[in-house]
Order: sequence, then structure tokens, then C-alpha cells
Amino acid sequence: MLPEPGFRSSRETILLKIKARVMKKLSIVLVCALAVMPAVRLFAQSNMDEELQLVRDQWGVDKKQLIMQYMKFTDAESKKFWPVYDAFMKENRPLMDTRIGLIKDYAKNYGKFTDLKATEITNKLLDNDMGISRLQKTYYAKFSAAITPKRASQYLQVEYYLLTNLKTMIQDEIPFIGELEKTKKETSDKKG
Repeated sequence: MLPEPGFRSSRETILLKIKARVMKKLSIVLVCALAVMPAVRLFAQSNMDEELQLVRDQWGVDKKQLIMQYMKFTDAESKKFWPVYDAFMKENRPLMDTRIGLIKDYAKNYGKFTDLKATEITNKLLDNDMGISRLQKTYYAKFSAAITPKRASQYLQVEYYLLTNLKTMIQDEIPFIGELEKTKKETSDKKG
């Protein structure tokens, strides 16, 4: 039996609320991160790294709140889950740092992208994705042992959702290879 039009299950309602909060928080994080990116040209690398650290720290706090809101852990689950989560995030951080480094490398080389550089960045990006997937698989077993496989799967759904939204927001701000040149050519053709 189909639900009546306009009817939402409690899961759908929760997901919509989380989505709204995630999108708002991701927007803030992304705006902060993108505002920091141009600083690479103006400031020393250490300043950029400090700014990114602040963004990461805030995102970590917000992400934990979103996970708590969706998962609604019991006290017993919470005691077992968060130490595993903290270990997961500690191992995940170098992978995210690599991802940020690849975005910086892409931005730095955007106007002078060669086949060699495209291959290098793409291979590193694919390796990074595989590293993240391996880490998630390893930690799925640890989360399952801590809070049951079903609850671990629920958590990973939230993790995938947040990561996918973050990747999408970042990707929306990064021009495709050749896009800038195409836009310049079209503008020049219209003037000429």
C-alpha cells in the first residue's frame, strides 16, 4: 500500500531535516574553505594550513552533531561507538589531506594542464578513493563489533551521505578541464 500524497515516514522526515542542516553546514564549511583557497597566492602555506585546520575542526564538531542526531545512540552504544569513530577519523585525516592537496594541485595547474599532469592527478585521486573505501571497510568491521552490523550500516549510510554531499559541493566549485579556455574562446568569438 502506497502512502498518501504528502505523507512522509519518520525516517524521511528525519533525513529531510538532516539534509537541510547538512546542506547549511556544508555550505558554510565550503564557503570558508573556498574563501581560504585564494589565500594560497597571497599568504604563506602555513597560514593556509591553519585556516584549513580551523575549517576541519568545525566540520568535525558539526559532523558529530549530525551523526548523533540521526543515530540517536543509547548511552551504551555511544560509549562503544565514539572511540572507534575517533580512531576512524584519525586514520581518515591523511586521506582527506591528500584530497585537499589534489584540489590545490589541480587549481595551481589549471591553466597549464598537460596530459602528464592530468594522469598524475587522476591516478592519485583514484588511489585516494580506494584508500577511503578500504578504510571504511576495515572500520565497518570495528563499528559492527562495537554497535551491531545493522547500526554500523546505518552509520555508514550517514557517512556516505555527508561525504557525497561534500564532494558534490566542492565539485560544483571546480571548473572542468578546459572549461575556462572554452568560456574565454566563446567570449572572444562574441567580441570578434
